[in-house]
Amino acid sequence: MKPVKLTLKGINSFEKLQVIDFEALTRQGVFGIFGPTGSGKSSILDGITLALYGEVARESRNFINVNMEQASVEFTFLIREGGVKRYQVSRSFRRDKKNGNVRTSSAKLIFFKDGEEEVLAERAKEVNQLCYEIIGLSREDFFRTVILPQGRFFDFLKLEGVARSRMLERLFHLEKYGDELSAKVNARWLCLKDEYQTLAGYMDAQGDVSKEAIETLKKEQEDVAEGAQTFGDKASQAFGAVHEAIVAA
Repeated sequence: MKPVKLTLKGINSFEKLQVIDFEALTRQGVFGIFGPTGSGKSSILDGITLALYGEVARESRNFINVNMEQASVEFTFLIREGGVKRYQVSRSFRRDKKNGNVRTSSAKLIFFKDGEEEVLAERAKEVNQLCYEIIGLSREDFFRTVILPQGRFFDFLKLEGVARSRMLERLFHLEKYGDELSAKVNARWLCLKDEYQTLAGYMDAQGDVSKEAIETLKKEQEDVAEGAQTFGDKASQAFGAVHEAIVAA
């Protein structure tokens, strides 16, 4: 994801409308955001996470400026996947007058295609889901890899096992390879399972197939063959005697 423009109003220390043009900032290459404590550095990151996920990484719901009852954010960004794609997500928030809780009053996700705007979603949950699918990072993954709030860096480092594998899969878009491999392994396992069950059924139908049983069966076959040979010899002798009798007559 490449940020293009961020517009804030009523977010933390930004009471008035603020526009941050990232394209202008990146023209000279790498840029930094500097300032004393409370100047609004973290609020810029809060604005991005609010736009994408409707929440801030600092787990606070008091992000509306104390002098305002409403706040808004608009974030435009690019995704380089199968070409450059441009999106814009916007949200507005209001403070409930009864209990002071902050609620989302509107949300919208727009995709710019061939110079025209295509509205992809206009409900908060749908916007959240599509942002996750477009960026490829869940809210938790985004906070751990992009934002890393103060005091939370160790949380990122101590991830292990399945949690780390899942996050890295999403981060590098490797889910499809894991899913394909899992599907192939599962299909092969089912095939082998069927073959095993078929062979097991066949073996059960044969009854006792011990070494002694095999030797007994072999002896019976030999006895039958010997009996057939004896019968054949006697039949041949009888046929010869009948033939001689006929000739003599």
